[in-house]
Amino acid sequence: MGYADQKFQTRVASVFVPAVTFGTATASSASGHNAANVIIMPEFFRKTLVNSIRARCTVIPNAASTGLNLIIKNGTSTAGYLTLTTATVGQYIDATMTSSNATFAANTAPTATLIGTATASGAASGSFELFVETQEQP
Repeated sequence: MGYADQKFQTRVASVFVPAVTFGTATASSASGHNAANVIIMPEFFRKTLVNSIRARCTVIPNAASTGLNLIIKNGTSTAGYLTLTTATVGQYIDATMTSSNATFAANTAPTATLIGTATASGAASGSFELFVETQEQP
């Protein structure tokens, strides 16, 4: 027997992105880690709200990698960001979400941009698993 109120028929699902390594910096600079489209996320089939994003560190960032942030975008707008600089293995990091930018249209996907500073060439940015909690919208 279903509920009369449609809000109870909304699915909430988690999308798991296997461990992602963002690579290493090639120079000591303020833009040493800057890279667009560092993660390929699946498109949403329907209009979808991203409620939360959580990362789990599997390999810590090198000490020469500072100011590391993973920016999750909806088009050109920031839907959320995760600060990765001080991550330790096994630590969970929750994104700071911007709710007004977190609803994605049907057939669109979040994109991810990494920003950070490298104080030495070869500074590794670590490896992370991502968990994305989503909720279909009417």
